Amino acid sequence: MVDLDPSNEVCLDFASDFYQPIREALLANTEDKQQVLNNLVQMWTTEHVQRVTAWTERQHLEALLADKAEEVRLAQVREAQCLADDETARERIELEKKKPKMNDFNDKVKVGNIIIPCPSQYAILKQNFFDFIELWYFSPEECRDAAKSSSSTMEDTFGISKVDDILTM
Repeated sequence: MVDLDPSNEVCLDFASDFYQPIREALLANTEDKQQVLNNLVQMWTTEHVQRVTAWTERQHLEALLADKAEEVRLAQVREAQCLADDETARERIELEKKKPKMNDFNDKVKVGNIIIPCPSQYAILKQNFFDFIELWYFSPEECRDAAKSSSSTMEDTFGISKVDDILTM
């Protein structure tokens, strides 16, 4: 239902023929036609002022309710934003906990200048399968020999190249 503003209404024309029966009924109490018209206008005006006052109060109350509803909505939005921010902060803290930390650097520790040679792949493979292996394979001489023989150089490798539209090794 549309609630129209009654303050724009115009007083009815009680002097028209449409209101003749009402005027005649009121003339039974008094003989002055002008007094009857004035009474009708005054009654309409009194009722009109009451309707305008009631409408204004209703509009004011609806505005207050709308403001209150907007405040509640804004409070809910702020609360939801705070919850989202808290969740984001918690996720960031959890992410920081999971991030690997770098150990502190100890500048008092010295780095050795000796490279410890490793045994050959043959010895490591036999050890992984728990096969018998002679202790000689773990000696420093054999580990040095394994390091020398396991490294490859550019001369030991083959590559495919194109020379004059011909593939060569």
